[in-house]
Amino acid sequence: MKNNIKVWMLLLLATLWSGWLWASDGHHGHGGHGEHVMHGAGSSVGGHTGETYRVTPTLPEVIAPGQPWSLVFDITETTGQPVDRFDVVHEELLHLIVVSADLGYYDHIHPEHLGKGRFAVTTSLPAAGSYSFFCDYQPAGKRGQVSLFTVQVPGTPAPVPPPSTASTQVQGDTLVTMQTEPAVVQAGKNTIFRFALAQASDRTPIDDLKPYLGEMGHLVIVRQTAPLTVDEYIHTHAMPSTDTSTVPFAAVLPQSGWYRLFAQFNRNGTILTASFWLQVE
Repeated sequence: MKNNIKVWMLLLLATLWSGWLWASDGHHGHGGHGEHVMHGAGSSVGGHTGETYRVTPTLPEVIAPGQPWSLVFDITETTGQPVDRFDVVHEELLHLIVVSADLGYYDHIHPEHLGKGRFAVTTSLPAAGSYSFFCDYQPAGKRGQVSLFTVQVPGTPAPVPPPSTASTQVQGDTLVTMQTEPAVVQAGKNTIFRFALAQASDRTPIDDLKPYLGEMGHLVIVRQTAPLTVDEYIHTHAMPSTDTSTVPFAAVLPQSGWYRLFAQFNRNGTILTASFWLQVE
């Protein structure tokens, strides 16, 4: 009975937390950006066009697996006017989330703003295949936006392994365990995601978790589909918690199917990224 009361209290807190985020900063809807941004599919090498903003990348002629290359992209209004000013959100002007088409690869990087809506970064992609670049940003005084473009690395992609339902993962010397409440996640229902971090050697809960980009954790969730669009993208942040070794998040996953979750934490200066598959009914 006590466990049931605890779960219902957590779900109520998650609902109130999500609602407060929506009302306070315009940066979360159902626990993430994907609920209120300009939606649309990406093109193979072009930009994503929303109702207000467009992201146009400039790419090298050839991108080789594992080799560094320079990415430049411009954010403009659909009129062609550059977006010159951006609000700092979680310590950065823009968060660039990169995932492979099979959701086996993930990166979270922060390009430099060169001015007049132009961003640049040197990056690399590990293997042949298609990669989606989610640009997560907030024009000054406006609501948060997510725009998408895709990049193709020549060659034959490796076979895609089936999704794993493992709920634990070791990252370096840290064991990360994911638990959901409720245990069976249903589309359209609020869900709490709890990540318990422990010393891998003896499963002792850790006590050296530090803020990462202004939060105790970041969670990116992407639904498995082809092609990926901004509708499949959710980016949410840790809920308040007094537990120093377990980080809770809240989100609503809008459709049934398989999702890939990428949770990031700062353990005493080392950034950990743990990834899990989740099937939603």
